[in-house]
Order: sequence, then structure tokens, then C-alpha cells
Amino acid sequence: MVRYFVCLIMLLSLPTWASFTPQTVPKVDLNRYMGKWYEIAKIPNSFQKTCVSETTVTYTLLANHHVAGVNACKKANGELYQLKIDGKVQDASNAKIVFKITSSWLRFIPMVRADYWIVDLAADYSYAAVATADGKYLWILARQ
Repeated sequence: MVRYFVCLIMLLSLPTWASFTPQTVPKVDLNRYMGKWYEIAKIPNSFQKTCVSETTVTYTLLANHHVAGVNACKKANGELYQLKIDGKVQDASNAKIVFKITSSWLRFIPMVRADYWIVDLAADYSYAAVATADGKYLWILARQ
């Protein structure tokens, strides 16, 4: 219930969201943050336009504050789409991660990167809100 309330608040604030830089949470325990997350809601974006259901992201903590990720979803034809990403934690709070695409030919394009900021996080790590540094994109994620 709480996650739906948070989702509603975030979606209602969309008109003002893009006018400021989001604030991150003070601290993220990366070990607890790792694992599978389910997308509950998002600001629509062009790079997920083929996703119609079962959108998830799974994170794995690597050495030296690197994070491997796999974004997955079902397309309209039922086909599974996956995109591999590699991230590097940017600060001591662990709330800012820069991800780059590592899948296929896209990994060679230097501009294919995203500043991923954790802007809300449940104390029990059951839900999270993630935004880009410019506030242009937002995802609400939950563990189930």
C-alpha cells in the first residue's frame, strides 16, 4: 500500500519534477540493494517503448564499487528483451551510479550512459524511486 501511495505522489508531481535536480537518499547499503527489482511505474521514455509487461532490473555487486545490471521486459509479441548495463558508484552515499550499456553494438557508443540516482528508498528496501540526474526520467521499483 505504501509503495502505491509513493507512486501516486511521484506521478502527481511530474509537471514540477523536471524543473529541479533530484535529491538522493543519504545512504544506500549496496548489498541490500542488489537483486531483482520490478518496475511499478515510470515516466515514459523512448528506450523502453517496446516493453509491454514484466519489466525488471537485476543488479549484481562487483569489485571496486562496480555494479552489473540486466534490464529485462516482455515485448508485445511475447519475446523477452534484455539489455546489459555496467555501473560505477560515484560517491560515498552509494546513491549515485553511472551506468553504461554493455549489450551488443551499443556498448561502443560513448553517449549511451545514464546517471542513476536513488531518490527514495524504503527502510526495508522493499521499494525505491530512481531518477536521472537531470530529473528527466523516473522509475518506481519494488521487490515484488
